[in-house]
Amino acid sequence: MEQGAHFQQSPNPKSQISNLKSIYPPPPLPEQQQIVSEIERRFSVVEQIEGIVDQSLKQAERLRQSILKKAFEGKLVPQDPNDEPAEKLLERIKIDKAKQTNKNKIKSVRIGMYE
Repeated sequence: MEQGAHFQQSPNPKSQISNLKSIYPPPPLPEQQQIVSEIERRFSVVEQIEGIVDQSLKQAERLRQSILKKAFEGKLVPQDPNDEPAEKLLERIKIDKAKQTNKNKIKSVRIGMYE
């Protein structure tokens, strides 16, 4: 017998449920209780994992902040005493940039009779 033949369009949902129960009878009550118990156990495991993930995300954010703080303080990697200070480097860059700007300026040349 074709399964689709058991389901007819019916405005009454209860009759559809009874049709479904006739084709697929529910398992015995002890088995239903066992299924519910297993589902609850698995939900408990999921909740534990969610807690661990939340805790790990918070720890990762704290670690990220700590790394950024150490980087800005210059404590992330060993410092080379031979490195020039940032102020001198910035001044040198400013001077080099000014030189480049002066080289790239177009000189105006007068052409014509009224020089």
